[in-house]
Amino acid sequence: MLKKLLKYDLKWILKVEYIWSVITIIFAILTRLTSLLNESVITSIIKSVLTSITITGMLNVLFNGIIRTWIRVRNNLYKDEAYLTHTLPVESKTILSSKVLSGIITMLFGILIITISFFIAFYNESLINYIKESMQIVATTLNSSITKLLLILFIVLFLEFTFILMVGITGIIKGHEANDGKVIKSVLYSGIYWLSFSILSLLIVYIISLTNKDMNALFTGTGVISYSALKIFLLLVIVIYIIYIIVLYLISKHELNKGINID
Repeated sequence: MLKKLLKYDLKWILKVEYIWSVITIIFAILTRLTSLLNESVITSIIKSVLTSITITGMLNVLFNGIIRTWIRVRNNLYKDEAYLTHTLPVESKTILSSKVLSGIITMLFGILIITISFFIAFYNESLINYIKESMQIVATTLNSSITKLLLILFIVLFLEFTFILMVGITGIIKGHEANDGKVIKSVLYSGIYWLSFSILSLLIVYIISLTNKDMNALFTGTGVISYSALKIFLLLVIVIYIIYIIVLYLISKHELNKGINID
């Protein structure tokens, strides 16, 4: 049943995501074509405008997917679609899992489109060499390789956006337990969850820094931040995000099991 739910959730979310993706890639191609034009004031303006539109489109592809997942949760669980959703012979945790997985898959799709659009619009040998050299410096500082560094950065960013996705989903579920002002309360709960977990993260890192001289430099600003401190910090970030995502999922599951307040 999860597979069927996931299919319909993705179909609904991606039908707009596909459109934005195509538009973004088209503008990425147009941005690339401007490099073939002779330099002039007009071509510089055109290139700047197209570059701005392409970058905006790339960001939109990612955030649009997250926002449409939130809208899907609201419509499917609490609006007119909810009557059909809750007559299905399926557990609430399966419905929730479908929403979370569809959001994650959409994010990965958005990251793919961003990567493709970036290389179409901006790829050139000097840029790639600059990125490689910059990453090599960081990788060497961390006593790592570029591949490992890219993997760590991807994991951190992926978990961060998954955390944002879960904050929104949990906020919507909690906010719709109210009898009125559901949208406002959903936003309010999402903000509370995000702020609470962010403050808790800072406290955890600060407490650990009190027992670790290298980590302490992140807060005191004294001394050089060592690669050891950065490694510990990145590992902490990854572990903290994973725990938060699991906690938010469990909160959402618990609230759904209490019952649904359909509009």
